[in-house]
Amino acid sequence: MMKSFHEVCRCIFAAVDSEGFDQLCDLMPNFARLFPLLSSRSNNRDQSGISSMDKVGSANKRRAYLFHVLLKSLCSAGRPVLLSFDDLQWSESFAIERMADFIVNYMNIHDTSKVSGETCRRGLLIVGTFRCEEVKESGDLIERINHIKQSGRANVTMLTLGALPKVDVTKLVSAKLCLPWRHTQELAGLVHGKTGRGNPFFV
Repeated sequence: MMKSFHEVCRCIFAAVDSEGFDQLCDLMPNFARLFPLLSSRSNNRDQSGISSMDKVGSANKRRAYLFHVLLKSLCSAGRPVLLSFDDLQWSESFAIERMADFIVNYMNIHDTSKVSGETCRRGLLIVGTFRCEEVKESGDLIERINHIKQSGRANVTMLTLGALPKVDVTKLVSAKLCLPWRHTQELAGLVHGKTGRGNPFFV
C-alpha cells in the first residue's frame, strides 16, 4: 500500500509545480493533508490571493491539465480508480462539454509524469448516471456520449436500469436483513408497492 502511495506521490511531484499544487488544493481542500511537505513549500500566491495563472486568464485550461495529471498519477499505482458523475440530467451544457472533452483527450494530454498510457487506461473507470425520462435524445448529454463513442478513445457501455420485479426486491430485503425469503416476502411486497413498483432509485 505504501509503495503504491509513494508511486503516486512521485508522479504528482514530477508533473506539478508549487502553483499547480495550490490550484489542486483550491479544487480539493483536503488534498494538502495528503502531501504536507509539498504544502509547506507552496507559497506562490500574492497578498490578494490570486495566482499568476488566474491573472492571465488561463486558469481553466491549467486546472483541466492538473486534473488530468492527478488522475494519471493515481492510476499509476496499479490500483483501480473510479470517477463518478451523478445526476447528469441536471448538468449544464458547459459541464457536459468539459466532461466529454476530458474523456476524449485524457490519453492525449501532454504531461511530464512519465506514466504509460496503457497503465492509465487500465486503471480508470468513469461512471455517469442520468434519468432517461429527463434527457432528450437530441440533447447535449446524448450528443456528447455519442461523440465519445465515435472518437474511439474510450469503451462506452450503456446500461439501462428499469423497475425491479418483486422477486428482486425480496432478494434485496432478505440480504439486507439477513433473513430467509419466507420471512421478508410481505415486507418486500410493501417496499415494492411504496416505491412505484420497484423503482431502484427509491428501493
